[in-house]
Amino acid sequence: MDHKRLSDERGSSLVLVLLVTLIFTVLGLSLLSATVNGTKRTELREDDVQATFVAEKGVDELVQSIQADLRNGLGSSGLQKEDFTRLIDRTVSNYTDPTVLSHDTGESSAKIVNVDTTSNALRRLIEVESVGTVNNETKTVTKTLEIGPDSFPEVLKYAIGAYQLCPKDPSCDVKGEGNLFLHGAVDITGDLLVDGDLVTTNQGVAIYGNKDYWIDTFLPIIKSVEGPPKKAKMVIGGSIYNFTNEPQYKNHIKRMNFNDSKYIEVEAKQAFAGNDYPLIENREPVRDPVDIEERESSFKYELNDRLINGESITYKKFGELEDYPKTVFINGMNMPNDNVYPYYNDDDDDDDEDELEDMKKFKNIVFYNNNLFKRFSADKNVYLTGNAYYHSKTSTKNGMYVGENLYIGNTISNNNQRHKLKVSGTYFVEEDLTILNADIQFNAIIYVKGDVNIQYSVLKGLTENGKEGSLIVFAEGDIHISNNSVYEDTPSNIRGFFYSEGEFEMYGVGSNVHIDGGISARRIVLNAVKGQSRDSNPNNSQFVKYGDGYFQLPSYQQNQPSRLKISYNPDIIKTYSDLKTEEPYIKVVNEPVPIDRTKD
Repeated sequence: MDHKRLSDERGSSLVLVLLVTLIFTVLGLSLLSATVNGTKRTELREDDVQATFVAEKGVDELVQSIQADLRNGLGSSGLQKEDFTRLIDRTVSNYTDPTVLSHDTGESSAKIVNVDTTSNALRRLIEVESVGTVNNETKTVTKTLEIGPDSFPEVLKYAIGAYQLCPKDPSCDVKGEGNLFLHGAVDITGDLLVDGDLVTTNQGVAIYGNKDYWIDTFLPIIKSVEGPPKKAKMVIGGSIYNFTNEPQYKNHIKRMNFNDSKYIEVEAKQAFAGNDYPLIENREPVRDPVDIEERESSFKYELNDRLINGESITYKKFGELEDYPKTVFINGMNMPNDNVYPYYNDDDDDDDEDELEDMKKFKNIVFYNNNLFKRFSADKNVYLTGNAYYHSKTSTKNGMYVGENLYIGNTISNNNQRHKLKVSGTYFVEEDLTILNADIQFNAIIYVKGDVNIQYSVLKGLTENGKEGSLIVFAEGDIHISNNSVYEDTPSNIRGFFYSEGEFEMYGVGSNVHIDGGISARRIVLNAVKGQSRDSNPNNSQFVKYGDGYFQLPSYQQNQPSRLKISYNPDIIKTYSDLKTEEPYIKVVNEPVPIDRTKD
């Protein structure tokens, strides 16, 4: 054996082992270093994320404190506008110094760094800056919000909004709430909000006597306010259904679900005519009901009250006309600085306050010609009336309270002439609102505790201070719009927004109507066809008879306009905001509206 060769081989093996050991040691140390550094980087990233989270918490908690201070400052009875303005300015100034807050993982220091006014004199735009610190890692979050009373309700953002107050509750007072029924060729421009189900069909409904007639037409149409190629959007909480059968109408619209063979679940593009179907947006429903009843105390003052919102009340004596017993006529009153309460008595002693009780003898108040008040309150029926030749105007600077029903238009005489009227201001109606035989220009908000009925009328915007207004109605009861431009080829235009805590139902089958504004209710039912409708036989093969009416066959309807159009008008929000500032008392502070957010 060659001992020298063996010795050389053993030496080579030792060198190889040492080399391999060195390589693995270096690799191990590198891996360990990478692991340690990775852990440090992970910890730094976690601190960074936590610092951002803590900074955001600081913003949220500071804003919550501001909201609490505003609500506490309002108290249970509210504040006049001037007092609230002082409250909100004082409150935001209290938060310009840093507020340090401790959180589970770190600490935040938040403050208001900028305050601006808005177009609404009662609201403020605040910029809140918050620095979050976690293990010496800091992050800054800045958020801009609009705070104060009544920006605008969520429902004013949609052309049509069907919302829910008691979802999936079989005992709910509105059966099938949250559902939107588009029967036939309803023409919509704008976005949709449907908390429940959307149900469409290519048939419109007309009811003659006690019988339903499903009239052949087309599926509804929907377009974006921005025009093509943009598509309208739809937020929907349930499903979309189509049907071709002819169900019993009243039972059909009260259904709680549509899971049977008569209804087919479809996609949005199958529920509308053409290619302009809405894009679906998925999000949780926003519960933002309008509290109508809470508005009452801002408008109402009664017999023997001495003050309203700290201001004196003017008791105004009126007499009755011989031909209209128990009716007071108010003609051409100009009292822009007075809070008027009308009364009637047949005693010549105006100073005897006990005789004010005699005002119970009359039942109705009729406004004629031009009348202007700061406020007006009466626990009677009120009629806003005029004539067919020129516009009479009724205006209130800070609101009118109507203790019974409000009638607007030609609701007294036996003829069907449309009375020309202008109506401006805010109104609270204890019972029902009826608009009948009227050609009206509106810049008004009307709160109604009862039902709303609009017939044989045209409603336009009233231009005041360079702005075109609208009619905005908030009703606790149902809203029905019918018999407008009946069997006519030219539509009645209605500029307004209608909100109901019950059902909204409207027909564009015999009627021909264009709403420039929007609709919101807990159940919405719209019925429409295209083309021409007639109440007598036109002796034309284009028409087919349904009940007492004659309607064009679909082949002749196709290229003609719908008899029911709903077009969203974004100016509704401006009208609402402008008129809300006229209400005398502030009782509610709305949730803050985020405007922008940036991070450093």
